[in-house]
Amino acid sequence: QVRTHREADAGPRPSSSELANAMQVMSFNGWQNGPTSALLMYLCSLPNHSCLPNAGSLRQELDSDYWYLQVEEDISANETLWISYMDLAGLLMPTKDRRKRLFSGKRFWCRCPRCTDDDVLRPFDCPKCAEGTVLHSVSREQTSDESDCGWKCSACSFGFQDAQKDSIKEMENSFQHEELAFKVISPAVNVADEAVRGKMYNPKKAAEGFRVMQKLVRFDHAYTQLFLNLVGKALIARGISGWDVNEAGELDPKARDDSMSFGFDLLLMHVDWLKQLPAKTVPKRILSEVVSDWLIEAFRRVEAGEVKGYEMPDPLKQALQALKDEISTAS
Repeated sequence: QVRTHREADAGPRPSSSELANAMQVMSFNGWQNGPTSALLMYLCSLPNHSCLPNAGSLRQELDSDYWYLQVEEDISANETLWISYMDLAGLLMPTKDRRKRLFSGKRFWCRCPRCTDDDVLRPFDCPKCAEGTVLHSVSREQTSDESDCGWKCSACSFGFQDAQKDSIKEMENSFQHEELAFKVISPAVNVADEAVRGKMYNPKKAAEGFRVMQKLVRFDHAYTQLFLNLVGKALIARGISGWDVNEAGELDPKARDDSMSFGFDLLLMHVDWLKQLPAKTVPKRILSEVVSDWLIEAFRRVEAGEVKGYEMPDPLKQALQALKDEISTAS
């Protein structure tokens, strides 16, 4: 676009450094607007990043070119505005992944409260006691002279600094399982387009992936929840779009029904987990996006007969109706 504009004005072609600078400006300040375009706006690019932002949803007024930031909570005069430089899937990742992603794309190490406090999205069973959960903290690691001491058990205070070789080895096995779990969810995480993701997963592949995740990491680990979030959406998109076809290229009603029902089941499990999180663990819009934009909207389409022939199981219908009633009461 820069080149076309310059040539139309009979001006010089942009140099490689000018193009590189333009790409850097878009990379650091652009707002994603679909899979192939981005928006560049001065005021909306001024806030800094936080993994627990108080603003950040970019909205457009109806029939207008006016864009605005929708806040996450009440904001007082002179209070700092924080937005997220990552998408919602990125905000569901453990601290180590969020920080690496931000440094890779934006060239800074995040030190927001979520990134320095205990990472509750990356829990491990304590190898020393039966009831404890081992969590990592960046601030704990950076304020101690001990190596690898960011880990600490909530019950017995076990940490790497205790130098208990057997326990440390068991933790290393947990880390290896975590790496394998990340490989399971990587295909879903690395695809931004829901339509593309919907063609990647059928109910059989999703069920097998979920079984593997349950063996590798805890249910309350971020990787399991990312799987529920992204694959659940993918299956619903698959069912609504009619991508379950037989060898003749015709819609396979049973496969379509399995996609829809399993997608709803995965997202409902994810919503139950999100609701149980303490306040300010993750941004509120992660829950609202899953509930309003996916579960309730897909439920509306089913009730309106837009997914022809799909008979929703009664327990699923009751759960979605209860969720719908809950939203209506809250509003």
